[in-house]
Amino acid sequence: TSMTTKAFTFVGTAETATTPGHFVITTAGTAAHDITLGGGNDSYISTNTAGANTVVATAGTNTITTGGGGDGITLGTGVDTVTAGDGNDTITTATLNLVSTDTIAGGAGTDTLALSNAATVVDADFTLITSVEKINSGNNAMTLTLGAASLAAGITTVTHGTGANTLTVGAGHTAALTVALVAGTDTVTATSYTGALTVTAAEQSLTSGDTITGGTGTSDTLTITGDTGGVAAADLINVTKIETFKTGSNVAVNL
Repeated sequence: TSMTTKAFTFVGTAETATTPGHFVITTAGTAAHDITLGGGNDSYISTNTAGANTVVATAGTNTITTGGGGDGITLGTGVDTVTAGDGNDTITTATLNLVSTDTIAGGAGTDTLALSNAATVVDADFTLITSVEKINSGNNAMTLTLGAASLAAGITTVTHGTGANTLTVGAGHTAALTVALVAGTDTVTATSYTGALTVTAAEQSLTSGDTITGGTGTSDTLTITGDTGGVAAADLINVTKIETFKTGSNVAVNL
């Protein structure tokens, strides 16, 4: 904690399941500390007032608490407890490492759950997650189901990637939701959803291969950006139950 302006780098990978130990690491200051935990049950506590910490959990049951910067935290294969402080933090996980017994508290700021591989995420995976506003496929294929648990977690924005993405928004997720489509093949099903759905897509990323089904309300919106030639009727053949079409920028859009 005496390193108030210099960065501390720690690599604990020598600690494995066959050579177990227990690291307890505490940092402070304003520097960007870089911490890789070991294979045991480790803990990391940062009281940083600034500086973006990078923390990687490997195995074991880990407790990670970060401070005031926009921190990057990667979940490990064990059951992790993460408390991210102020700042716009990103919690990254492989699909098998995100389970309903992981505890994630995003804290202040706009925090993101980022997926590092092709993922299937069900609503129960959000059981112990709070104050995380965004989920990002990380340009991997993603199958995602939202419901009452994701609502309680705070999810308001879903960003698809270049893979094949399937999103189902259940009746339990009642808050307004924004879904950003990129260049992948996307299926958004909100048949039972009662909230306000906003889907955003660039002209060139919206094709007949995409399926978008709005919810039961009257305030679902498709926002189209770009000026690369417009959107043909065929591109919208699988878009239903969307009440409003909008342009997302001050450019000419052919629709």
